[in-house]
Amino acid sequence: GVTAPPQYFQEPNHIRIFTAETFRELVLAAGLEIESQQYMGCFWAMYWPLTWLTCEPGVGLPIDNPHPITQHWLGLWQEVQNHPQGHRIREALNALMPKAQSIVARKPL
Repeated sequence: GVTAPPQYFQEPNHIRIFTAETFRELVLAAGLEIESQQYMGCFWAMYWPLTWLTCEPGVGLPIDNPHPITQHWLGLWQEVQNHPQGHRIREALNALMPKAQSIVARKPL
């Protein structure tokens, strides 16, 4: 099932899911110039659902959720980064988990 609260799937939030290339093509087709792109992998794919499930109702979505579950996830991720094969673990998890992309674009001058 869906973990995010229903309001995250209402306007103006997640109405559709696009592939990375389709999203880029839509931005360019709208006549915008892409200034930067960012991809978010496994870390965020886990952090956001844990935050949604543990934040206080009505508080919104705190990026720094102090709940022990999110804090344990932060600690575990840091251990993955510190592991001698951390880059391989991260790459494998990023290939497995859903990814998010953000694009910063502007109208041409």
